Amino acid sequence: LAVKIPLNRPYSDLIDFLYKNKLTQRDLKGLICSGALDEVVPHDNPMVFRAALIEQLSTLTSVKKNPNQLSLFGASEMFDISYETDSPWTYREMLENEREYLGRYRSGHPIDEFRQGGITKIKDVMPEVNCTICGIIREIKEIKDKNDNLMCFLEVEDDSGTMSMTVFSRQYEEPSIYETDDVMYFHISPSVYNERLG
Repeated sequence: LAVKIPLNRPYSDLIDFLYKNKLTQRDLKGLICSGALDEVVPHDNPMVFRAALIEQLSTLTSVKKNPNQLSLFGASEMFDISYETDSPWTYREMLENEREYLGRYRSGHPIDEFRQGGITKIKDVMPEVNCTICGIIREIKEIKDKNDNLMCFLEVEDDSGTMSMTVFSRQYEEPSIYETDDVMYFHISPSVYNERLG
């Protein structure tokens, strides 16, 4: 796709794009979710636009190259494609779909709506300097300490990087508040252990 799509340019509209590239449903879903089609069709809201196209995947992937039909009827009369939906994605859904297909976020970061003053980015955390960070919990690993009390290790991510955190038993009295992929604020006392900051 990385070679074929640029070679087939220019594209007059989405139908022209589909005609020229003959995409599988899997390929097309990846392009939609990653935001790669946002530039093909002008639109105001990617959360609506991408959700609408995903709802019509079967129709979109049925488009076949047929120059005669295209010239006689025009693409708009041949295929009834809507760019609106009653079930738009949330901002978080759009971002997570980007991450699934691109391996990274493209349009923003899930912590964007939680940003406020006084929050330190992970890349700016300094040893022995207490601070507050805001990040997504990517991994939770529970263990028991020497007194048989439950504690955990967290892998937390923001838009600047990731860091490991230790939540000791006295702070881990309510494990249910920690869920993978949740966005949380953490007031931390960072230190270096085994040459890693956490």
